[in-house]
Amino acid sequence: MLDGSRQPVEEYRSWEVKLLSSDSGQIKTTYKDFVMARFPCEIQREMRQHVLADSGIGIDLSSVTDTSRVGCDDLSVLTLTVPFGFRQRGDSIYIRFENEPEYPGLLHQDTLRVVVAGDPAKRVVAVRRARH
Repeated sequence: MLDGSRQPVEEYRSWEVKLLSSDSGQIKTTYKDFVMARFPCEIQREMRQHVLADSGIGIDLSSVTDTSRVGCDDLSVLTLTVPFGFRQRGDSIYIRFENEPEYPGLLHQDTLRVVVAGDPAKRVVAVRRARH
């Protein structure tokens, strides 16, 4: 993701959709926040705390190692786990996050496609991992 000056804002490191039951799941995203990384360690610690308070949805924030004696590089790496509910009808799927509208999508074989309306619209595409 880039800001208006074409500087990176976030670097996604991993993303996973996990189905927990026939009608619920979670999305787990790990990313580096470059805006947060520009601040001193103490401010980064406070910013991490506000991620939870400001989210408005049921998010679990990853824990972080003790950074009081070492550098604070990992303070700007966040892992968010966001629960969701869904219902499926044939190839159509409807995903709902807490306090948000339902988002329609398509499920075809091992590929899930969901378009989240907004400015700009976001496309979520998940492909089932091959089992070994």
